[in-house]
Amino acid sequence: MKGIIDEDLLFVDLEFENQKALFEFCGSELEAIGRIDDKDAFVEALEERESFSTTAIGDGFAIPHCNSVHVQIPTILFIRLREPMSWTEGEAVTRVCMIAVSGSDASRVHLELLSNLSKKFMDTDFKDNLKQAKNKHELFQLFQ
Repeated sequence: MKGIIDEDLLFVDLEFENQKALFEFCGSELEAIGRIDDKDAFVEALEERESFSTTAIGDGFAIPHCNSVHVQIPTILFIRLREPMSWTEGEAVTRVCMIAVSGSDASRVHLELLSNLSKKFMDTDFKDNLKQAKNKHELFQLFQ
C-alpha cells in the first residue's frame, strides 16, 4: 500500500453530522493535496456507489470506494471517528477506510485493495490496534 496511503491521509477522532459531510471532507482533503481534481464530481461518485449498496461491512467499519476519472493518484484515506455515526439504517460506523482509484488498472487495483483491507479488518488484533492507536503515526504503522 506504499504510496497509496500516507500519514496525511489518516485522521483520528473526527466527528461528522452525516455521511455526506464525511464524503465532502474526504473530497476536500484529497483535492487539497492533488490526489483528485474535482471534489464535487468525486463526492458524487462516492454517493453514487453508496446508493448502489452500502459499503458498511459490519463491526463498525465502512469502506466507501469509487472508480473516478477525477482520481489522479490511487488513494486510501482512513478516518477513526470519535463517536459512532449512522451509515445506513441500523448500521453505525466508527472507522471509515475510503478507496479512490482511476484508470485502466482501476478494477484490478480496486479489488486488490478491497481484498487486502477486508483481510486486515477481519483480524481481531488489527482492529483492536486501530481502536487504540493514539495518533496518525501509530495508525500509519498499522497499515504498512
